[in-house]
Amino acid sequence: MKLKWIYCAIFCSQLVMAPSCSAPIKWKTYQDTRQHIQFNYPSTWSFEKCIGGYKNGPDLMCLGFQSAPLKQQKYRDYDILFELQPLTLDQVLSEDLTFENSGDQWTRYTSSGVLKAKAISGATWKGVYVAADCNSGENYAAGDCLFAVISHGNRSAIFATSNAAATKIALKYMIPSFQFRDA
Repeated sequence: MKLKWIYCAIFCSQLVMAPSCSAPIKWKTYQDTRQHIQFNYPSTWSFEKCIGGYKNGPDLMCLGFQSAPLKQQKYRDYDILFELQPLTLDQVLSEDLTFENSGDQWTRYTSSGVLKAKAISGATWKGVYVAADCNSGENYAAGDCLFAVISHGNRSAIFATSNAAATKIALKYMIPSFQFRDA
């Protein structure tokens, strides 16, 4: 029973619906008219422009989302790191040294072993994701961390999480709400 309460406290405190909770889902919409994108995120979370990130470049857009109050911090401390890149899905994955393409299947090398990337799609995009054990490197949270790339033509959005609760929020809510809008 104690585990159920902890689970409910984690998810309901962020106003994200958990199966055993009755708290309503409340969301804000992030919209960038210059980049022509929008997606939802938990209304109790805050975000800021990132320091560092997956790849640096002139067209980089990077946001760090945090469930706790934000302080200037390194990207690995965010619950969810979001980046927008002017690259195709294959270009993003090819540049990441932990991914390998075997014909039509992407795989990722992790501390949990070699994992097959799972396909995902939305109304305006297609992509892949891998969820792997967070108990490696600088991530010491329990559960799975996420690395997801979704693309529309030559634009890709990258979502990376640092804990299991953020992985659930990104996979079930933020990524499905994501929209690339044509200019």
